[in-house]
Parts: sequence; structure tokens; C-alpha cells
Amino acid sequence: MATDLTFKGASLRTSVPGISITGIARPARPSYERNKVVIPGKNGTYDFGNNRKEDFLITVEVVIEADSAKNLQTRIGTLSTFLDGKGNLVFSDNPSKVYTAQVYDEVVMVGDATARWARGLVVFECDAGGDSG
Repeated sequence: MATDLTFKGASLRTSVPGISITGIARPARPSYERNKVVIPGKNGTYDFGNNRKEDFLITVEVVIEADSAKNLQTRIGTLSTFLDGKGNLVFSDNPSKVYTAQVYDEVVMVGDATARWARGLVVFECDAGGDSG
């Protein structure tokens, strides 16, 4: 069964007809904030790290298929609406893991010459309050 995601309580595959997830990039662990201090005249640095997790990104590659250029553009618009706002993000391959996420960057969908499908990357910025793995 293909991987799906739920965002703000709605399934991507149910909400956007013809969409498929073709790749997901999730960090195995989040980055931690560094708090390094340089002492003049001393080699190296002192790390007073406070072990605070930083926000992290989850990148999802999607493909949308349609039977006409007009339907493709309609489905891309539906994806845009689906991605608005901030909410819980859950993947079907790990349903017990809930991320708080939002899409801040533009989502560019690149189509083929027939205008029957388009591929793009959706980048969710996730709050560090939850673990990444």
C-alpha cells in the first residue's frame, strides 16, 4: 500500500485526487542548538550546548496525474488549499508519530509536455517540540 500523509486531520490522497507520494526525506534525529564560545588567545572553542532541539524539515515528493491540463491545474489548486495553515502531520507508515508542521516555502509543480502530470516537492517545517524520529 502506498504511503499517505494526514495534515490537519485530512488525508492527502483523499483530498487531492490523482496524487501520489513518491519520496519522503525525514531526519533520523534533529539538530541541536550550538552555544560555542571563542576565548581570545586559546585554541578551539568551548561548547556550552544547552541540548535544545532545532526545528527541522520533512520533504515530501509528490506527483499529481490528471486526464487534462485543466484538471491538472484544478488538482494543483486543491493541493495548495490542502497545505494552507499549521497543524498535525502524520504519515501512514508511522501513525504513532505526530509532528506539528507548516509549509512556509512555495511549492513548485513541474509538469510534463502533455500537461497530464506534475511533480513537486513539499517542504514541511516541523516544530522541535516533538522528536524527529
